[in-house]
Amino acid sequence: MRDHRSPHHLLFTIFLSLFLFSTAFADSVKESEYPKRIKYGAIHHSQVKASKNSKQFLGVNNFHRHNRGYNKSTLGYFVGYNWFCDVDGTLTQTRAVGEKTAAQLGHNWDTESICLAGDFNIDYPTKAQEKVLAKWINERPFLDVRFHRDLQEDRTCPGKNISYDYIAEIVKEYNSSDTTKQKEQKRVGVSQQIEINREVPIKTNHEIINLRVKRAFGLITSSEEKRLEALIEQRKNNLQNLLNKSYHSPSN
Repeated sequence: MRDHRSPHHLLFTIFLSLFLFSTAFADSVKESEYPKRIKYGAIHHSQVKASKNSKQFLGVNNFHRHNRGYNKSTLGYFVGYNWFCDVDGTLTQTRAVGEKTAAQLGHNWDTESICLAGDFNIDYPTKAQEKVLAKWINERPFLDVRFHRDLQEDRTCPGKNISYDYIAEIVKEYNSSDTTKQKEQKRVGVSQQIEINREVPIKTNHEIINLRVKRAFGLITSSEEKRLEALIEQRKNNLQNLLNKSYHSPSN
């Protein structure tokens, strides 16, 4: 079924907005250890109800092996994602970061993906899964976190119940060990991310990327060159507005 909703995301604005607050995030995952091409973090769901199967990892591994024909990863699994979080919150790394995945067509080389067991068109992640997902996101402030449906057309994954507002809530909820100042910094950063998500369509960034590729190969027309410069200027203005807001945000 086609998802007719228009996902909104601004690549560099969100990347930099999260980077501004990166000192408040956990640092157990190092940006320097990541291949430079990894830009996105993608969230998926298995689309199998938790009540139907509360232990889904082995089933997904077998399905991806025998039904989808996915290759065996360097870690010994056939699961197409980098990470799989089962209903009880058990997190398993199934593909190395930088290894080609089989998760989101067109973005299997530049994305680190995580799949949560469940059908989130019907249900919500369990509390254990929420805690794992919040930690996974907070440890990667240098990645632009998206939903599967944002990166691949004709997809509704990870389900209609999962929105950026929902993600913001769980990120905030599971930061109870932070200081008051750190909590506020994270709240401001996530709020700005949601605001940009709603205002700027993802197709803007795709258009910029496509036009830059054409320019690199000398295939861009004069009208396309003007369009590219206008889009870049628009993105700079959006970033400046975001930075201006952050300077006036409460910090304690």
